[in-house]
Amino acid sequence: MEIDLDPSIDLISINIPFKATVDTEFEITVPFRDPYGQLFQKQGDNLILLDPKFDYSNLVDGTDLKALHAGKISITPINLELVSKSSMAELGQKIKGRW
Repeated sequence: MEIDLDPSIDLISINIPFKATVDTEFEITVPFRDPYGQLFQKQGDNLILLDPKFDYSNLVDGTDLKALHAGKISITPINLELVSKSSMAELGQKIKGRW
């Protein structure tokens, strides 16, 4: 597919349900963000991967996971700028006052 995208989009995440067909509905989404607990547990000198159980009752409308859970294809535009520019100045002022 050749389309012009906003230059702020660095990549597109597409998640497709297992039972999707060419007629499956899609939704433009944002990533679902929810802490789900500890992933690793130390046992002796080893770290063991845990299998945290996920609670699907708290899914948020408009998120990738909610769309997938509803059987839709999730399309999420991603920007890789991981810095919150809007809070940089505020954080700088708070730290400067206590440095």
